[in-house]
Amino acid sequence: MCWRRSPKNWPLAGKLGVMEGLKKLRDRLVKTGQYESVRVALETLLLAPNDVDLQIDVLGVAHRASWLPNRKAAFWKAFPIESEEWVGRCVARVIAVDSDVDALCALLNSDVLAVATTVRAYSPDLVVVWDRNGAEFCGVGLAHHLGDQFSRYFYIGWKPGHDTVQRLDFIPQIEAPPGRGDQWLDNIVGQCAVSGGFWAELPYGFGYWADRREFATSVTGLEPYGFTETVRHRLGY
Repeated sequence: MCWRRSPKNWPLAGKLGVMEGLKKLRDRLVKTGQYESVRVALETLLLAPNDVDLQIDVLGVAHRASWLPNRKAAFWKAFPIESEEWVGRCVARVIAVDSDVDALCALLNSDVLAVATTVRAYSPDLVVVWDRNGAEFCGVGLAHHLGDQFSRYFYIGWKPGHDTVQRLDFIPQIEAPPGRGDQWLDNIVGQCAVSGGFWAELPYGFGYWADRREFATSVTGLEPYGFTETVRHRLGY
């Protein structure tokens, strides 16, 4: 697998077909009176259609409004979700503001390798490999690791046989039990103290972590020589 090319339909201003499509969507939302949060975000974007942050906000709000993939497709086609600028801005927002769930949601359906490579610049240590036989998702967890402390933890998950992000977690701070920090997080089951964090998942799920989280044990076996190894190799592990 390889990185897919970024869409060429950006910026939005001047793209009459894209702009008209977004305006028609706005008009339908006004007419039905549904999804007010999406309508407000979309109207704000239409005032400054090339603003990447506003594009991210629209897609994030649509996901939190439980829009299914076939409805979010209009935004995925319009926005440059695989471009370096898009991925970089989303990741930077998540790290800068621990509660920016819209930015996390806006990374869904982006290229796994693009997201993982960008995250690695902030969270350089591989601390989880989830590749369990029969699991719904494969994935890798990256963090900044020092002693028993893990900060800026990202989990990037994908479905077997696919190369787009289907699941994302972000936890700003994890504390392993004393003396256990040299072990991978997926081998420390139910013993880590977690500070905040949130997750997003296709087709429409999202949520927030409470005070603790259990990390299940990884079992390699689903595709140990497939895309999981491709991701590890591309990241330099």
